[in-house]
Amino acid sequence: MQPSGPRHGWAILGVVALGTFMTALDASIVNIGLPSIARTFRTPVGGAAEWVIIAYLVAIAATLLPFGHLSDLVGRKPVWLAGLGTFAVGSMLCGAAPSLALLVVARAFQGLGGALIFAPALAIITDAFPPTGRGRALGVNAVVFAMGTSLGPTLGGLITEHLSWRWIFYLNVPLGALALLASQAVLPRSVPHRREPFDMPGAGLLAVGFALLTVALSFSPEWGWASARLLTCLAVGTVALVGAALVERRAPRCS
Repeated sequence: MQPSGPRHGWAILGVVALGTFMTALDASIVNIGLPSIARTFRTPVGGAAEWVIIAYLVAIAATLLPFGHLSDLVGRKPVWLAGLGTFAVGSMLCGAAPSLALLVVARAFQGLGGALIFAPALAIITDAFPPTGRGRALGVNAVVFAMGTSLGPTLGGLITEHLSWRWIFYLNVPLGALALLASQAVLPRSVPHRREPFDMPGAGLLAVGFALLTVALSFSPEWGWASARLLTCLAVGTVALVGAALVERRAPRCS
């Protein structure tokens, strides 16, 4: 893909930055609202309620690399649009969740959307700018990511206090719809960058490996580094990642 003109490049950066902001925001916006969520479902803040935060992070960590490979195979734009749609639907399901279990499932689904958004984001920006402007554009996107992460707790606290924790998630629905419409209009048509079959076994092993390692790191303060659960997650996760590397080496390659 040839770099876009200056104005079009910044328009592309704008829609990518909006998607980046939403996904980064939701990594931290739930933290302050977690006690309110726990009260709604009459459960302690620790334990099961923590999965409202962790499920989102686990889903992103597990699928980010496979979705990045997928974007090379089918094109950046389809994966990006699928991510925005999945993220918006997942947010709506989170806000409407009638139980803690369904909220955790919806958060994992929302995390899949976040991974689909993150996976092609940097490549879309790189394609949109010439080499002389890429550093600045990528820097702007990094600043937006940092802003989303840092604003999450404050914004989540305000929304929870004045509205309801459910609006933490409903907020993403109009933002996601806006990003989806803008992306459809602004992003150029993308073409596959590789011609090879999708490595499903390797992707599955990567997902298992990164998911287990993320769970282990997330629960390490609670479980303790010497606990059987944590050591099992670390061991199985490491074996899965090694297996993914071996499968990837043997996967067929096409030009």
